[in-house]
Amino acid sequence: MAMETEDGNWDGWSLMELARIVHQVARNDNNKRTVVQHGAVLLLVKILDIGNIEEQREAVRAIWTLSFDKQNKTEMIEKNEWNVIETLKIMSQSSDETVKKISKQALWTIKDQHNTEYAYTLKKKIIPLKMEKDYKADGWLGFIIGAKLFYEFSGKYEYGDKVNELIRAVQEAVEGSTDMLVEVPKHVEKLTMEPILQSELPVMSAPKPKDEQSNVINIVRKWTPSQVEKWLDINNLPKKLLGRLRGKDIAFLRLLANQSHNTFYQTIREQLNIKDIKSMSDFLFALEDINTDMINLHSTSSL
Repeated sequence: MAMETEDGNWDGWSLMELARIVHQVARNDNNKRTVVQHGAVLLLVKILDIGNIEEQREAVRAIWTLSFDKQNKTEMIEKNEWNVIETLKIMSQSSDETVKKISKQALWTIKDQHNTEYAYTLKKKIIPLKMEKDYKADGWLGFIIGAKLFYEFSGKYEYGDKVNELIRAVQEAVEGSTDMLVEVPKHVEKLTMEPILQSELPVMSAPKPKDEQSNVINIVRKWTPSQVEKWLDINNLPKKLLGRLRGKDIAFLRLLANQSHNTFYQTIREQLNIKDIKSMSDFLFALEDINTDMINLHSTSSL
């Protein structure tokens, strides 16, 4: 791998040149493994970390291209020291639309495609969810999904209606399986084709009306560190784990809890180290009850 010199070059090569060369070489499938074996991934992650926007664009394109090799993809998931997944998550929030878009595509190729391909190989039931309004599946994903019915959670339709449709689809998949065991809480009756009331959902309580929810989110986003600390105290949440959260982070997590359960739980496990049931439930219900807490905190801070 190239060595960094005092003038910011690597063995005489600029970061832009290095990233571009790796990307071009990796476009040939026969080169993808060789490039990774010679340390290219760590170099590209470094460029994403310290490079400017143009350099980041080239680096993230190169990582995405390398991820189309099955073994490379597996190593990017398993080798935590490479820090590929975390870096791409950060880049997926970039202010630059190109970096943001390609980072999301690379994340899907490395993680979600890996899981989807595994499920498809085992002939498991796949229920596609569409989370972006203008997204169209193509390539490998388009082949896997084919003419399957997908459930759209992009905001185009009422969230509650789509949840009900998804629950029915899951129930049908369970009933059609001979080797799947699903435990249902005793207070939840067998699902029927009739619309399901939000209060019957076992995972989340009914979402707040859109106007109220937007008002809550807009206020929480502006919380000061002292307001965040007070919210943690009111809900007996551990400051050691959650004290670094900003008001903006709490607002985002509340939205995430309402819109994507799997992503929410994965995020609090990986990013906040909340892993046991008690801690998860305490944090989730504190977010759900934030309308009452928020009003108190907001009014107190304005005194």
